[in-house]
Amino acid sequence: MKKNYFILVLYVTALILGPSPWFQNALAQKIAASTRYDTTKERIGGLRLGLLESDTVASIPCSPKKLKEIYEGATGDSVQTWQFAACGIVLKMSSPKKGAPKSIAAITLTKPATFATGRGIRIGSTEQEVLAAYGRYRDTDGDTQKGK
Repeated sequence: MKKNYFILVLYVTALILGPSPWFQNALAQKIAASTRYDTTKERIGGLRLGLLESDTVASIPCSPKKLKEIYEGATGDSVQTWQFAACGIVLKMSSPKKGAPKSIAAITLTKPATFATGRGIRIGSTEQEVLAAYGRYRDTDGDTQKGK
């Protein structure tokens, strides 16, 4: 009898929660978490987000041109652009306050950069190669369009 009562309560709960927005939102969040990409684990060449400036310079064979350090209101951090023009690399370096040690906040590569990601993607990789390596993380709700 207790078993039947438990099954009935479970069934009624499923009927009530199944179509509810709360339950659907919780399920959507679980699915999203399983396909969310952790950028802190990705490397491109010897670079990664969060890499300290002392390790950054050792990873790039070119000399940087360091632009003026500025306050970034959106994050509250002090940021500075480092341009490695001969290598095709631009880094956004960030620190909690002006003059403090910085770490990589953003990485931009252009030709002639030769660095590749841990999955072998580099400048010149095809869309098919990128999708094979990272397609699981593609934003299907955003403005991502095939071929763009």
